Amino acid sequence: MQASFDELLPECVVLEDLFNVHLGPQEWQELGPSRSEGSPFEIALAESLRLHGYEVMIGVKAMNGQIDIDVAIRYKNQFGIVEAKMGESGKKLDGIKQLSNAVRHLGTYTQTFYAINVLQEPAHEAIRAASRIQVISLTNYIRGSNTLPSDDIQKLISTVDKALR
Repeated sequence: MQASFDELLPECVVLEDLFNVHLGPQEWQELGPSRSEGSPFEIALAESLRLHGYEVMIGVKAMNGQIDIDVAIRYKNQFGIVEAKMGESGKKLDGIKQLSNAVRHLGTYTQTFYAINVLQEPAHEAIRAASRIQVISLTNYIRGSNTLPSDDIQKLISTVDKALR
């Protein structure tokens, strides 16, 4: 009988370990949600993921702000980072650049997600096709809400589960 993957490599690394190994102990901190208007969106994403079994950290910063992770997630030994952008900011590529910078420091196996509350732009599709960044359009999110509508939760969880579980 063949052993399952979980039996071969039991859960042994948490988000704190990931950041300590890749960024250095005492070289990063979890500051919580930003103080921007996007803060409720970050909270909504984090809480939806937490309620579905993910370990979550919000607002991880390192390298004097050069690394800025909106939401970090873990399921067993699989890791991901989420950049959250709303409105016009979600149509630009700044969030994709932030993800690309952060993942360079966190290792090849860290999955990347770009959560936006607008429709995906053609430029996003080209980037998604050329990289491992997965764009998640959560267009039913109500600005200022700390929760996602159920259809957006399903889209978020489905995408993240596919990559991490």
